[in-house]
Amino acid sequence: MTQFSGRNDLDVHNRLSRRSFIQIAGAATFGIAAASALGCAPTTEMAGTGESEAPAEEYDMVIVGAGGAGLSAAVTAAEQGKRVALLEKLPMTGGTYALSHLETIALDEGTGEFYDAEELFDYWMDQTEGACNEGLMRKVTSQINDTLSWLEAMGCKMYTTGNTRPDAPAPIAFKSPSETGELASGAGGMASSVMVERFEELGGTLITEAVVQSLIADDGAIIGAVASVDGEQRSFMAPVTILAAGSFESGIGGEGNPVIDEYLPKLRGKNMYHVAQGYEGNTGDGIMMGREVGASVEFHIPYVRGRMMCGGAADAQIGATSVLVNGDMKRVGNEAGLFRDLYNAAVEDGGNEELYALIGQDNMPKDPSKFEGNEGFVSGGNVDELADAMGVDATALAEAIERYNGFAAAGVDGDFQKPAESLVAIDGDTLYAEKVMLLVGGCIGGLAVDDCCRVLAEDGSTIPGLYSAGDTCNRSFHGGFYLGSGSNTCFAMNSGRIAAREAIADLL
Repeated sequence: MTQFSGRNDLDVHNRLSRRSFIQIAGAATFGIAAASALGCAPTTEMAGTGESEAPAEEYDMVIVGAGGAGLSAAVTAAEQGKRVALLEKLPMTGGTYALSHLETIALDEGTGEFYDAEELFDYWMDQTEGACNEGLMRKVTSQINDTLSWLEAMGCKMYTTGNTRPDAPAPIAFKSPSETGELASGAGGMASSVMVERFEELGGTLITEAVVQSLIADDGAIIGAVASVDGEQRSFMAPVTILAAGSFESGIGGEGNPVIDEYLPKLRGKNMYHVAQGYEGNTGDGIMMGREVGASVEFHIPYVRGRMMCGGAADAQIGATSVLVNGDMKRVGNEAGLFRDLYNAAVEDGGNEELYALIGQDNMPKDPSKFEGNEGFVSGGNVDELADAMGVDATALAEAIERYNGFAAAGVDGDFQKPAESLVAIDGDTLYAEKVMLLVGGCIGGLAVDDCCRVLAEDGSTIPGLYSAGDTCNRSFHGGFYLGSGSNTCFAMNSGRIAAREAIADLL
């Protein structure tokens, strides 16, 4: 059992206005939820599941998982004087949140040039195809400004980097990484470290290597959790329990993940890799614990979010004008469409068995010499040479390129309706190909919650005393579809604060 704390005091560059808010673009977006009880009252009871015989410790709130959602919930509750036990099964804190880059986009509403909160709400609602919890989405998008002030007050200083594209404002990023643990390689680790220190300053109890095994119920209400700590069974009793134990991507393609076994069996046997955002502790614990006490588990469409990595390098060259093909040299999907659709088309096509990005000399986005020597990055002076370098059938490759180039010449994609402006022929004095790997960054699906982050039973009623936040309940926000870079971290920070504040309003 270990406790972590630490702070990085950073300089401020181009301090954000109080009216600034975060737009989805970059590796992480933040959100904070205001305390609001708007029509949020507990509504039902459920069958009890028994009591624990382990020694009992009394708290106001027990939080399972010390990632972004759990930490934001813990600090929020501790700031209101509540006694909080924060339980993390791994030796380090931060979860997936600690691995994110935390680069984000800030917007001064005074410019009037980009999204405002209402536009962001409308955009995300459209992206979810209406499958999310609208009330929860409204809370997330309407309270984003406060998160910046809240984090800055704790010591998370931010600075402005350069524009990432001409039609977006400059990104904002934390200035340096943290030391929350070996896996905390992203700037999110710094923010996690700051929240840990703040939580402990407020008198909170953080216990790492605390493996929560079950929830404790009494007459239909959840009143705590049982955890194994240093080989000892301990009961953490509280009128509020928040499940913030992450998603279930750890183990995709392997064995032993009960959520994947039951809900995503199609991923068994897929040769998929874990990207940095995929956290080893995310094994679906919170989801299964919730289900054991009657919680509804929901998936709109079982969905895996992630990235593609080319040529053994994260600096991928997959772009709108490239061509993504499988081992049979058949295109996978619309390379200029939504990345989530292309990614999942690749998953459906066969996982990571064989995928290649084909690139012509005229549509190579970067200097190809930078990638020479990278495993999986090859070139050839003609189709036969490229096929030989790839180790694929030359006739099949030639047919694939000829078919695609025909679409490019006609300006009409007869296979996947790629826009004409992205139909660039694969030709030139040198042709390139990169081996593509599917990287698992997380999954969407989990416990159903209402707009106050109360966990819902299968009949749609609330389970007294039980709340959830972050990836453990992310389907209620995403609606089944990854909303883009930053949306996941945005929901973690928002929902953690929503869960804590609404629980306090309900029960404390």
